[in-house]
Amino acid sequence: MGLRGKVILVTGASGAIGSAIVRAAKREGAWVAGTYLTHHPDPSQCPADLLEQVNVTQCEPVQQWVAKAAARTGQIDGLVTAAGTVADRTLVKMTDAEWSGVIASHLTGTFHAAQAVLPSMQYHRLGKIITVLSMAGLHGRFGQASYSAAKAGLLGFTRSLAREVGPWGVEVNALCPGFTPSRMTETVPPDGWARARAASATGTLADAEVAADLAVWLLSDRCRGITGQIFHVDSRGV
Repeated sequence: MGLRGKVILVTGASGAIGSAIVRAAKREGAWVAGTYLTHHPDPSQCPADLLEQVNVTQCEPVQQWVAKAAARTGQIDGLVTAAGTVADRTLVKMTDAEWSGVIASHLTGTFHAAQAVLPSMQYHRLGKIITVLSMAGLHGRFGQASYSAAKAGLLGFTRSLAREVGPWGVEVNALCPGFTPSRMTETVPPDGWARARAASATGTLADAEVAADLAVWLLSDRCRGITGQIFHVDSRGV
């Protein structure tokens, strides 16, 4: 698919999806910058050229990270916003901090990162932005009102931004991985995984590496004229 010479930025690079995208982009020849918050990733799992601890809910650290990547490379070709957290709880038991933290990590973090890279992309009249959605944002999920709201918000954000920046040659799409083994799903009980497999047409779970391969295609020059779309990496809901 080829990303040789491309500069790709990935927030949430320590997570299952984010780190898989970093590895896939590096294999395809990209220069990659990543962020993490609390879990410093093993370099073998996240071989980014620039890896920084950044709280994406805060504007200035994100701006500084993007500026550092641009200063080293002279350009920004792609952005993947994979940072986010969960705080599963029914609404009546949810605290204001839990609600705000989840919304900020997914939705505000994506806003900060996209806003930081767009001046370069619009100046060069090219660029690819990928947001990361979830089925929870499309259908809702018990005990995940905050997470579902954040992901639903990202869908509106993706489609609105695609309309805004399309005239500058910037494409904005959403990747929607299925139920993927990760830190965010490590507390899911065995019956939850069983239900996910039962809902799958193939009886299998989602694969972060497959999601990463699709992300690489979306970031590459082979993906042209496609924007404002959701790309599912899932076998449920058939």
